[in-house]
Amino acid sequence: MAEEPRERAESSATAPSPDSSGEDHQLRRRRRGLLRMYYGVENEQGKEQDNPVDIDKAGFQPPVFMEKILRECSLNELYKKEERMKREIQELDSNMQYLVYENHSKFIKASETIREMKDDFQRLEDDMTHLGSRMEDITTASGSINRALADRKREIVKLCGVHHLLKKLQFLFELPSRLNKCMEMGFYAQAVKTYVKASRVLAQYQHMPSFSGIQSDCQSIVARLKSDLKNRLDDPNSTTSMTAETVDLLLALNEPPSQLCHQFLDNSQRQLEKDLAVIAAESEKEGERGAMDIVEYVNVVCSGFLANLSLVIQSCYDMFVKRHLMSTEKEELKRSEVAQQTLCEFIHSLMAQCLANVRRKLEKESVHLDSGQLVKAVDKLSGKLQAMNRLLPAAGLEHKSKQLTQQIAESHTSCHAQRLRQSFSDTLTSVRQALVTARRPSSQQDDSLNGHCTALYASIKSGLESSLGQLKAFIEPTVSFSDKRQFRETFCLCLVREGIVISFINHVLDTCHRFTETGDDQSPSYPPSLVLILSRLVHDMDRSTICYLVSYGDERFPPREQGPIVATPTTQLLRRAGDVAQELLDHYVKVQGQVISQVRLYTLYICYTDLLKPGNLRIWPEVEGSGCAL
Repeated sequence: MAEEPRERAESSATAPSPDSSGEDHQLRRRRRGLLRMYYGVENEQGKEQDNPVDIDKAGFQPPVFMEKILRECSLNELYKKEERMKREIQELDSNMQYLVYENHSKFIKASETIREMKDDFQRLEDDMTHLGSRMEDITTASGSINRALADRKREIVKLCGVHHLLKKLQFLFELPSRLNKCMEMGFYAQAVKTYVKASRVLAQYQHMPSFSGIQSDCQSIVARLKSDLKNRLDDPNSTTSMTAETVDLLLALNEPPSQLCHQFLDNSQRQLEKDLAVIAAESEKEGERGAMDIVEYVNVVCSGFLANLSLVIQSCYDMFVKRHLMSTEKEELKRSEVAQQTLCEFIHSLMAQCLANVRRKLEKESVHLDSGQLVKAVDKLSGKLQAMNRLLPAAGLEHKSKQLTQQIAESHTSCHAQRLRQSFSDTLTSVRQALVTARRPSSQQDDSLNGHCTALYASIKSGLESSLGQLKAFIEPTVSFSDKRQFRETFCLCLVREGIVISFINHVLDTCHRFTETGDDQSPSYPPSLVLILSRLVHDMDRSTICYLVSYGDERFPPREQGPIVATPTTQLLRRAGDVAQELLDHYVKVQGQVISQVRLYTLYICYTDLLKPGNLRIWPEVEGSGCAL
């Protein structure tokens, strides 16, 4: 209780002073009140500020606080609270002293910094004043020098102009000898560059006798230069890059572009025909020693003929098409169109020969049924043709690439379908021969028939699964041409689903149905048990096999109907399989009935011939009508 006056004094010291209730303080309080009213927190804030026992709030009242703690706390609690408040007051005092000392030290450092800056600015100002005076002296000296040397400067400029003119004249007078020297050393590009540089000046001053002589000498030298360049253009040993450089030099010498374009393409064709001869020779090899595999063959085509053709296309386009396209004159644009049309015809002629040889080689490879190697080769070739199409889209190489890919896919799937039909035919022949040669008791014969039926089913299932697994390579994500939606839809729906799965199922049904087409007056050339096996096979296909095979193909090659192409419904196959199975079973019953009838007639015939007086028996008309020969 002795500390109560001191606590009241300290609390009164923390209360706001009367001087702080000025106009600025009232304005701030009003703004805060408006904000609290807007956000709906004025009552809670008011309650917090009006709490008289909260020592941290502005509405703290020491008497109320003392009365509250005296009423609620014991003597020990009061002593503890007093000690805690003393510690807090001491901590606040020490923090306040630390802040005062820190602010004082910062103030002293700032004062020292300002004093140093003031001294630095004073020195800088003195240096700038000194520099300004020196600049004025330099300006004065420069002006006096310019005035003193103005006349000599004009003379020097005049002499420089004369020297430059003399150098030009010397260059013109030495031009014929320079051209001859370049031609002797074989520097045709340097000779053309030198002549083009001086041709304007010679044309401008050709009316002067001295310049006309130089021009006539240069023209005769340039005529020989053109002749040498044309001879090099016609040289069969010239590479494609040398030919392109020669054409560029002749164009710089103002040779007719159309004539050069035809000559350039003719010479390039001679080089490309050598590559075509290599391609044609390799495409004719089939199983010979040293023959390339399909991937190696396509690499030769891409790195040889197609690479050289790409260089020819790029060079011809840059020299004869692009150069005129940059002009705004109608005549130049017309030349560009003619050159582009000529280039497209040139490309179509050579690509027709190349693709014919490549297609022949790829179709031969399709027979081997190695889809992985075939797809790798077609993908590389397709990528190269796509890159060439970007050089000249008007040539339509992208369409040729799609057409080639589609043809190879059709040929390969056709080979797979043919292999499936041949495999089923071989299995059926083996079963037929086994039935003809088999002579077993009844129980063993039943087991044999089940085994033959299982063999036929395994041939159908395993063969189709193997073919579809091979053809999966055509639509792998890593294959570039499989991204094309049209190819993917056509391949999955037309070539795989309809061309292989549905076609093979129909072939099996057709093959089985042919065993029911024996005439009434003809005995079958096959064992009747074969018809029973086929009937069981087709019946199983109707129940489960057809649905399994079709769904197996659809899962791996999702078909999408497009345009007039419609997928064959599975119900149609099931309906036909049910009909064929019933016809086979009916035919088996019919054949077996004929066999039993023949046995009965034969028995009657034997009995008739053993009788003493057969003519009086009632069985004679039946035996006579059966056609049995005595």
